[in-house]
Amino acid sequence: MLALFINPLIVMFLLWLFARHDAELSYIKILLIMSVLTIVVLLIGVQHPLVALICYIVLLPIAITRFLYVSLPKAIIVTVLFLVWQVLFNVAFSYITRFPTPPTTESKLKHRSGDEAALSSPRSANRCHMCTQLRSPNRAAPADSSFGALSS
Repeated sequence: MLALFINPLIVMFLLWLFARHDAELSYIKILLIMSVLTIVVLLIGVQHPLVALICYIVLLPIAITRFLYVSLPKAIIVTVLFLVWQVLFNVAFSYITRFPTPPTTESKLKHRSGDEAALSSPRSANRCHMCTQLRSPNRAAPADSSFGALSS
């Protein structure tokens, strides 16, 4: 949706850059041309995406030449640069809005030191914590009445 308003500005800028003395630089006119062309190409693209791209490449210079009073070579230059803009914008937008990938086990282990790699699970971390804080299981504490030892 945002592209419907940005793309006419890009075409207007390219027309100003290459044919400022020849072209009609009316934003409303360029917006209408680009909107109709985008809708036509979108409807064609539902059936055949490659045919839609070819239609865009063929119809945009014809529309620029017919409705904006630019010569065909300048219209082709504007079309090629506009398509380059479209590709770069889509690549950049998909890069910015991609979902972060979860780290793999190999990347987790690669960034850890030797001590941290040994403590990879919370269970082993708790076990090591218990071993250092409490007595080891081999050396049991003597029975005490305060800990519920049976008195007989």
